[in-house]
Amino acid sequence: TGGVAEIRIVPCMNLDVMLEYFPRPAVVKIDVEAAELRVLEGGNRMLREVRPIIHCEVASETSLEVTALLSHASYRLWSAADLARGTQEEIRFATDNTVAIPVERVDEVLSRS
Repeated sequence: TGGVAEIRIVPCMNLDVMLEYFPRPAVVKIDVEAAELRVLEGGNRMLREVRPIIHCEVASETSLEVTALLSHASYRLWSAADLARGTQEEIRFATDNTVAIPVERVDEVLSRS
């Protein structure tokens, strides 16, 4: 009943530091329970240089800031659920299930969906 069954040490690093250790990602999935703004703020270089597609769960309390950060990085936003249904209407604000696509890759990505 209760107590600690196991302790695990888990390395943590920001997205830009990950670029030093792992291949450059084509897609980044973020689901961090309302900490998505902090994750994205740690990925300025990745957003600027690598330009991956971002699939991000966005909490309502961070929606405006996440939207502004991604817009400033020249990303456009879609609802993942809408894309899965074949709807390609862009959304104005990051939502609970957002796909952010770099502006230069929008036509390429949407032509495949």
